[in-house]
Amino acid sequence: MASAARSFGLFLRWPIHAMLGALFVVPGASAQAKTPDEWWARDKAMHYSVSVMLAADSYNVASAYTEQPAMRALWGAALPLSAGLAKEIYDEAIGRALSWRDLAWDALGTATGTTVAWLFDRYLVKLARRKR
Repeated sequence: MASAARSFGLFLRWPIHAMLGALFVVPGASAQAKTPDEWWARDKAMHYSVSVMLAADSYNVASAYTEQPAMRALWGAALPLSAGLAKEIYDEAIGRALSWRDLAWDALGTATGTTVAWLFDRYLVKLARRKR
């Protein structure tokens, strides 16, 4: 019965990813970059939104393997931070400057995605389990 509740909880998490995509990726497409590394440039919106999605998805996948929220959050943070850092190292390797601002937006998106996934797990999934 515990695995059925876990599967149901995983099923409930997928709509949050669609909502996050609509909220963060679509507005990011309209942002305009005026200089190569502004704080509010289009690429910063993309760094933020991709990090939110990766963090929430990683937290979701980790919930299938562990019941500990701290471990889920760790996995939720590991993938987007690693991907953001790898992208900046790649940019440096091809001759573009490493952007600390991109990494800051990656960290903010990671924190947002992990927190939203944790709140969703903490309140909505557990509420659904209690009703069953």
